[in-house]
Amino acid sequence: MAVFPLFMTDSYYNIQESKLYFFLYTTIAAAVLVAGVAVFGMITGTPWEGELPAGPKDNKNRKKTGSKPKAKAEAKQISESAPKESFFSLLRKHMLPADWFAALFLIVVILSTACSEWKYEAFWGNMGRWQGCFLWIWYIAAYTLISRFYKPKHWHMDLFIAAGLVVCVWGILDCFWKSPLGWQVMHEHGSEKAFDFSSTFGNVNVLTAGEGMYLLAASAMFIGVEPASGRVTKLYRFRQVFYYITACVAFMGLVCGCSDNALISVATAICFLPFFAFRSMKGIVRYAGLLAGYFFTMLLTGWIGHIEGQRVVIRWKWGQLLEISMEHPQWARILFVAALILLGILLAVWMMLRKKESDTGSSEAVTANGTSWKNAKPLRIVWAGLGVLAACVLIWVFYDANHGGHPELYEPYRGILIFDDAWGTHRGYNWRLVFKYFREFPLYKKLIGSGPETYGIYTHVYDHYAMLDMFDETYDSPHNEWLQYLFTTGILGFIGYYGLVKCALWNGFGLGRKKVSAEAECSEDKVSSGASEAAGSLIGVAFAYALQVYTLQSFVNISIPVIVPLVILSIGVCVAVRRQAG
Repeated sequence: MAVFPLFMTDSYYNIQESKLYFFLYTTIAAAVLVAGVAVFGMITGTPWEGELPAGPKDNKNRKKTGSKPKAKAEAKQISESAPKESFFSLLRKHMLPADWFAALFLIVVILSTACSEWKYEAFWGNMGRWQGCFLWIWYIAAYTLISRFYKPKHWHMDLFIAAGLVVCVWGILDCFWKSPLGWQVMHEHGSEKAFDFSSTFGNVNVLTAGEGMYLLAASAMFIGVEPASGRVTKLYRFRQVFYYITACVAFMGLVCGCSDNALISVATAICFLPFFAFRSMKGIVRYAGLLAGYFFTMLLTGWIGHIEGQRVVIRWKWGQLLEISMEHPQWARILFVAALILLGILLAVWMMLRKKESDTGSSEAVTANGTSWKNAKPLRIVWAGLGVLAACVLIWVFYDANHGGHPELYEPYRGILIFDDAWGTHRGYNWRLVFKYFREFPLYKKLIGSGPETYGIYTHVYDHYAMLDMFDETYDSPHNEWLQYLFTTGILGFIGYYGLVKCALWNGFGLGRKKVSAEAECSEDKVSSGASEAAGSLIGVAFAYALQVYTLQSFVNISIPVIVPLVILSIGVCVAVRRQAG
């Protein structure tokens, strides 16, 4: 959670290789450790089921119930008298829907590799981004370990978000030529490619994906965090401030990035967080506070940029958000003032509800189960309706811009709205190649794909010179994860992977909605260890939001080992929360 995002060994030159081997070594070590404990348990007759060793309280209980040999004999007698279950019934008992989708995807990856024309390359992934069959075996192993044995703890989430804070601050410093590693100095020697790399993730598109995950996770934690047993403690106040600052810094990191992919993360935060926040008046106020913080960072970025002058990422590398902050600060100022006014109004309403509560001696006014719940629930329906309307308008605008017969109206926004070969830094041409190859696949290959990381082989063999003639560049990835999984693992692999993602989102959001809103996080002794059920549910919501924003942004992004382990972590934690809840 904390070490992987920050791990580097040699500046930006080998970030992908460093993080790849770090993930592999740690996952293999964890798998060997778990397997060793399981084998030891089988040999000694006490199979391990994922429980931690007995603590002091368990020892006290054991003294009351009897000696260890006696208890062991009783357990053995009970297990022998219990009816034997078949292998398939045990599978049905212990496998969640997400596990079945993960198994389907892994089976398809193996089949796709075995049937590929380039088996060696498909197994190792050496002609792409190294995510071949071998690495996917360990990705699924990591998912299995996390989803089955991990118990969410609040302080673990604090470490994850703290690592995100470092990543985002580092990216902001890079934007203003204050990199801790001095990477931007390369530009002074004529290398503009220096600005395509930033922070501990390297590629700016991948960094944007990571910052989006941290933005949504920290924002969800800020909205949902509650004091233990209703008592406001220093730890609770610290976490409130910590999550809020991290969310704002992550937003500023997106603004300072050189990728327009940040627009997807910002849209996800603004559009989807209300479905979690609109549960109580407190959640609504916190969401408004986040909006004010988000837009303030845009003003702050523009202010710092004008002070720094030339010590800012070069103009033609700016993303849309940085351009607004630097050249159109009045737009950010209007949004910030509007958010402040909204926050003031909501705070006044909340204070009136709290006063009503104190006057009537009832907790109905502000609890999630009382008046505020009834007033807030329709807001989610209204917000969903507005979202559907906005989506319809966006689809119509996109259609009109491309087929309406008057593209001149959309010329200022052609980079976003006009879909052609040059769209999205030549993604339009790249995606056209994907569909050309896929249409020519035989049926079996449409079902299981061409093999992991084999897209680059197709482009090199069939369209190498055409790519060079068109844009003077070559592609080893579709720059679209959805199309990448469809092409390399086929329709069945696509169903397996995105079925796994859907189940993880369902697990995280479903539990969170029911348990987090106004519950205390359990007793004080459990809060100190982070073991409360409410904290686990909130962590599930936070990782579900992180997974959601990554999945949406991956429609225009690359799947590489620098970021995918965090995605596997998010999926595993969401499923672990579901498994812990029973």
